[in-house]
Amino acid sequence: MRWSSLLVLGAFVAAACGGSGGNQNASTSPAAAASPASQSPSLAALCRIPLSWMGTDALPKEGFMDLTTGQVTDMPAAHLEVAGGNLARSPGPPALIGWPTGSSYYDAPLGRWLPALGQWISPEGGVYMYLNFAASELHVVDVATGNDRVLAGGKRLYPLAWLTDHVYVMDFPTGSPVQTYSISVPGGQLTKLTAKVSSVVPVAGGGAWVTEVSSDVPHATGSNGPVANSVSRIDLVSGQKVEWFSAANATVALLGFTQSGTPLIESTSSSGILLSRLSGPGNTIENFTLKQAAVGSATDAHGTWLLDGNGEVLIYNEGASPKVLASAPTGLGGFGLAGGCAPR
Repeated sequence: MRWSSLLVLGAFVAAACGGSGGNQNASTSPAAAASPASQSPSLAALCRIPLSWMGTDALPKEGFMDLTTGQVTDMPAAHLEVAGGNLARSPGPPALIGWPTGSSYYDAPLGRWLPALGQWISPEGGVYMYLNFAASELHVVDVATGNDRVLAGGKRLYPLAWLTDHVYVMDFPTGSPVQTYSISVPGGQLTKLTAKVSSVVPVAGGGAWVTEVSSDVPHATGSNGPVANSVSRIDLVSGQKVEWFSAANATVALLGFTQSGTPLIESTSSSGILLSRLSGPGNTIENFTLKQAAVGSATDAHGTWLLDGNGEVLIYNEGASPKVLASAPTGLGGFGLAGGCAPR
């Protein structure tokens, strides 16, 4: 997940503040082992990690980190181009159109860089969608052929998550609560859901996951006001909201979801950085301390990949500590994780 030029989606890391606490029921596991790539030779030899970063022209650059050396290689042939109307074009063949121009993600099953966010790509990787903001159209694009068709028109629908035969979408966010829907693919049948959300949020397991300030535990205050210290799930069908996690005086973010669909939470406080896996409201299965805050995650058949602020790539599997696979020699400030394993 990346932040787009207009809207934030996915994990973020803010400054550490205050002490820790909250609803962490599991015993804390050992700190994430700083395992070099040599301890996982098969995975390092099999995979490259796709990264994207902003260039000087407001368009993302694309490249891969080599897990055996930590070196990042730029891929100029994959760089997006401006297509007009705030649309972007990924060079072909076939050429692929997307929105907004600041987003790029690697589609490993088809080996293509797409002008899209990760959650806008179908589970099998063959199709992605985008919002044509100017025309108020939701488009579906076939990656192999470049066939681009309008799935829904006359309404600005922002995609949230793609399931097998439908996509969760929301009215374009305004800062106030807006409507969520399910739209069938390929039929385009729009079904109104009960839930409303105020911003673009991660969606998984039939729920929208929101970070907010909990009134049950103390919160820190930053330059922009109270700092989010909890994560709640809003059931998209019923609209019911239930708090799953809170930590006193911490900055809390939802990093992503594991292979089994359980959420991964990162909480940063004066006590350090904690990675927590949840199984239900108030129920933490595992805790791991991290040396650096993760700035992105991607889950695939190998596990959950994490990228931290020092340019380290880690792999996490349920029941085991995250392992460092590679470190960029000069760090990766401003870089984003643009997918999981890209076969070499």
